[in-house]
Amino acid sequence: MNSDWWDREDWWKTPEWKALRRECLRRNNYRCVRCGVHKPNGKGLTAHHVIPRDQGGPHHLDNLITLCPPCHDLVEGQGLYNKAAIIACPDRMS
Repeated sequence: MNSDWWDREDWWKTPEWKALRRECLRRNNYRCVRCGVHKPNGKGLTAHHVIPRDQGGPHHLDNLITLCPPCHDLVEGQGLYNKAAIIACPDRMS
């Protein structure tokens, strides 16, 4: 794997990121780890960086979890940066 792909401005377009995203979705059985929504083809799911990239979070599988868009927005909005807090976070979207 090319070691500097994560420094690119368009890192999400690289084959390396696409492969890592697929691996994350597959590991989580194509389900959002918060609400359990299932998307068998992975479309509509996000490979979310638990520790954000701008805070030094790596592009590694152990820093990624699968979230659906509403859960991703909730997690981002509440600034949750660890897996336990993300999974246990109560819904405050209503």
